[in-house]
Amino acid sequence: MLKKCLVLFLCTLPLVAGPKLVFEKTDHDFGDIDKGDKVETEFKFTNTGDEVLQIQDVKPSCGCTSAKPEKASYEPGESGVIPVSFNSSRFNGNITKTITVTSNDAENPKTVLHIKGVISSDVNVTPTFLNMVNVPRNNDVVKKEIHVETTKMDKLEISEVTSNQDFVKAEPIKVSDKKWVINVSTVGKQIPTGRNATQAQITFKTNSPKQPEIKARVQIRVAQPIQVTPRSVYFFSSKKGEARETTVNLRPNLVKDFKVLEMKSDLAFIQAEVEDAGGNKRLKVKLTDAAKEGKFNGVITLKTDLEDQPQIHIPVRGSVI
Repeated sequence: MLKKCLVLFLCTLPLVAGPKLVFEKTDHDFGDIDKGDKVETEFKFTNTGDEVLQIQDVKPSCGCTSAKPEKASYEPGESGVIPVSFNSSRFNGNITKTITVTSNDAENPKTVLHIKGVISSDVNVTPTFLNMVNVPRNNDVVKKEIHVETTKMDKLEISEVTSNQDFVKAEPIKVSDKKWVINVSTVGKQIPTGRNATQAQITFKTNSPKQPEIKARVQIRVAQPIQVTPRSVYFFSSKKGEARETTVNLRPNLVKDFKVLEMKSDLAFIQAEVEDAGGNKRLKVKLTDAAKEGKFNGVITLKTDLEDQPQIHIPVRGSVI
């Protein structure tokens, strides 16, 4: 009898000391998701410990996912859920997102929950990001294409195609009932002076109820008379009292030759010297032994004889240990 009572007593003792967060599952697959839909699920859990469980934080990996527990405190043996919703409007194809749950479970203070799915669209846009590089600053027209098509709808319609920048034009052309091409063009001469790297946004409307408006970004980089490689200089983890040196190549791009009229560094311990190298020029950048401990961040400025590129700014970053 005593033995039976002892066994019964041991079975009624908590299996875990302290709070213990145990989820029924930590992964959920939404499967196929129509673009624009908001899908939801729940992650159920139980406090299997012998003290109050505190849900201290629930942090999704992106703003497209929301997750919030019903409450913060759960008694031993009490269960709860963390509802999770995902907005698919900004995504295409395979997606994987995480939700990190922080609690006072000493053995496992952070639990990572995973959601995944495959987002299919009424309207597919390729690309959604156009990169127009080395655009000459003249009257030449530089063109790119955005392809817009559907595999779900019987007929695709596009209207109200606009650009938020005057120097970027967008013209829709119907290829078939299921496909359109948007011709995007820019003229370097029309890009404001001083804006060598700029962006524009193309917006258009469709007849899809789930994707009534679509946006595509355009990145433009104007061709420079002098190509600088690399664009920045780094001297990280430099030893105190030891000099270091590196080279930046200055290559004529739209001109045959150029002159460097003046050089200036805003860091006293950074020196720079220009050397000719068979039509190109090299900038020798030296970190002197006068650099003090700590991080530094400065700029080398070169003045040239070119009207379209009168100055070249080369960032210099690093640290001395």
